This record gives sequence, C-alpha cells and structure tokens, in this order.
Amino acid sequence: MTRLLLRSLLHYWRTNAAVLAGVATAVAVLAGALLVGQSVRSSLQDLLVERIGAPVHVVPGSRFNFKITTIDDLHAAEMLVDRTPASAG
Repeated sequence: MTRLLLRSLLHYWRTNAAVLAGVATAVAVLAGALLVGQSVRSSLQDLLVERIGAPVHVVPGSRFNFKITTIDDLHAAEMLVDRTPASAG
C-alpha cells in the first residue's frame, strides 16, 4: 500500500505540486483577509466614537493595557491576567 502511494505521488508530482501551491495561496489569502478585516473593524469603531463626539482620553499605563470590545478580547484579557505575575505592569 505504501509503495502504491509513493508511486502515485511521484507519477502525479506536477498535479500534487499545483494543488499544494493552490492550498498555500488560499491559506495566505484567507489569513490576510482575517487580519485586514479585524483592522478595518477596529478603525470603523474608532471612527464611530469620533463621529458621535464621545470623549477619548489617553491615559498612561502598562504594555498590558488594550481595548476590550469583543468577547475574544475579553478571553484574551482573562488569559493575560491569569499568566501575569502580580508584580508586572
């Protein structure tokens, strides 16, 4: 069975390479779209706050401070708090 599989992979190496390249491209495009989508969503939220005239304040803080706007952000903050020693920040 292994021999048949290896022979098939070698015989169809061009097709396999094209499929692998296509999958790698698709993964890269989807990952990029997710990153850009999150960036656009954050920018739109910032624009909304600015347009409605809500006050925005800059406050000094530690590098562990970040904006929590989604449930995923809340989970990330909880994990950060669980991992951070009491003396940090």
